[in-house]
Amino acid sequence: MEIDYCTRCRGCWLDEGELGLILTGDLYLPEQVDLVKAQKGRRCCPHCRARLRTGPLPESNVEVDACPFHHGMWLDYGELRKIIEYHAEAGVIRPLSRYLGDLFECDVPTTLT
Repeated sequence: MEIDYCTRCRGCWLDEGELGLILTGDLYLPEQVDLVKAQKGRRCCPHCRARLRTGPLPESNVEVDACPFHHGMWLDYGELRKIIEYHAEAGVIRPLSRYLGDLFECDVPTTLT
């Protein structure tokens, strides 16, 4: 899996299915992002150039920018961590937090609060 990361703003792009891989190890995630009718955001999909739709990711309530054609989603700095913390158990979050912290060279807590 390849996560596209912006060194300037520290946000990341996840292609469709990558969030499921991160959270469950499976491409399918039951609460797939479907924001077709949501408000248009300012960013464009890197695959089809359609304006991303902005809205809450189901269940976690983290606001994401998603492609209306399901190519993927943009996560601002810290949003991936919030989503992972929401879905993960304490025993799972520590190694994943360390990995993401090393990957993005940022401070990611290794415990749930």
